[in-house]
Amino acid sequence: MKKNLVVIGSLLVSILATAQKSDSVLLFDGFDDNKNNWPVDLYGKDSIKLIDGKLIFKLKKEGRCYNVIPFTYPPNKNISVSASVKYVQGGKNIFGSGLCFGYEKYGNNCSFTITTDGFYQVISIINGEFKQLQGWTPSDVIKKEPGTENTLTAKRENGKWYFYINDKFVTAVGSINITANNIGFTSSGPAEFSFDNLVVKEYTQSAFTLFLRLGGQDGIDVLVNELFGNVASDKRINQKFVKVDVRVFTKNLKDYFCFITGGGCKYEGNDMKTAHKAMGITDGEYKAFVEDLAKALDKYKVPEKEKNEMLGLMKPIQSQIVEKKGDENTGTKLPPNYKSPAHN
Repeated sequence: MKKNLVVIGSLLVSILATAQKSDSVLLFDGFDDNKNNWPVDLYGKDSIKLIDGKLIFKLKKEGRCYNVIPFTYPPNKNISVSASVKYVQGGKNIFGSGLCFGYEKYGNNCSFTITTDGFYQVISIINGEFKQLQGWTPSDVIKKEPGTENTLTAKRENGKWYFYINDKFVTAVGSINITANNIGFTSSGPAEFSFDNLVVKEYTQSAFTLFLRLGGQDGIDVLVNELFGNVASDKRINQKFVKVDVRVFTKNLKDYFCFITGGGCKYEGNDMKTAHKAMGITDGEYKAFVEDLAKALDKYKVPEKEKNEMLGLMKPIQSQIVEKKGDENTGTKLPPNYKSPAHN
């Protein structure tokens, strides 16, 4: 039976509004002193120092550098980790700068980093095995000018990790195997970066995830079914779906929407870039898809806040699926030699 998303969401929020909602700060460092015993002055020509309330990485040579302190991650808890990173001066840092989790020599660590030219990535190195959980991806939310700060946030919720830059969602990955109890930063040279306001919180926001505010799995199912109906009848983009297995597509999209909205589902489809490879999608067709999603949200009278959150989750996907950037044409056909990838 179809259920109205707004009825489900409104009832849930009204019930949960009376619940006690609190965040517990597990670690805060504003770097006004070295109370947490950050390692400094260790790298010879390269240097890491505490100066004027900042942790400064001044790296003379190309390569990656880490700086961490002990921190025990509470098991099976929802946590958020955030800090600001500022590009001060220097050359292009090809390995990026940002947050580091579970560093244990170079062979074990996970990191969420950005570069000076506006890319981000999430990587995991476990026992020397390197994995790009999210490969280098461009993002227009990254501030690239020297002297500007970017705030990086990683949230673990129900075992999944969600990543934000300047409070804008950019990507989500499955569970991350953190092998050591520490936390800190990584940067690369030749460049100078500063870090500030490291905050780790345990939070109880899971009851207020977008997934539940959209009505849980029932709401996601209704939304995806309505969206696919919109897409199928939209001449601006329906040619791109002529080879789609509707059953597989809708199942994968329901799992993906559940995953990115915090529902804890396991998404087993292809990543967005692989799933849309060689389809020749234009910027105009991407925008048409988002408009069809907005139309589905409007039909079920989803509140503006939740609607904007859902549409915001689509923004990072644009750079991953659009192959004809700057092309506003719509209604283009699939290339003649296009073959749908497995599991698409």
